[in-house]
Amino acid sequence: MGGPTSAVHSWLNSFPGPVPPFYAWPLRWTAFLRGMLRDNPFTETVLLTELLDEEAVVGGLEAVLYDIGTRERLAEMRARYRDAMGGLPPVAEAFLSAIETGV
Repeated sequence: MGGPTSAVHSWLNSFPGPVPPFYAWPLRWTAFLRGMLRDNPFTETVLLTELLDEEAVVGGLEAVLYDIGTRERLAEMRARYRDAMGGLPPVAEAFLSAIETGV
């Protein structure tokens, strides 16, 4: 999208050192979540943006709030995800199976 605005550039320039990448601020969890989110259909149910890209964040919020096409697409993806999750076995059953099979 647009990248950092002058306000973000100013903040970054005054920040004491580099800003590390993160998915769950302030905990980061970058390596952990990157692996969990890769090829995960859940990521298609939301808009992901770079937090320091103000224009992308504002554009994403505006799209979710006001753009019918975006809202319908995300609703469809949430419905697909919900249906896919509904087809999984109950958690207790999955754990017992894993324990019994050693998987």
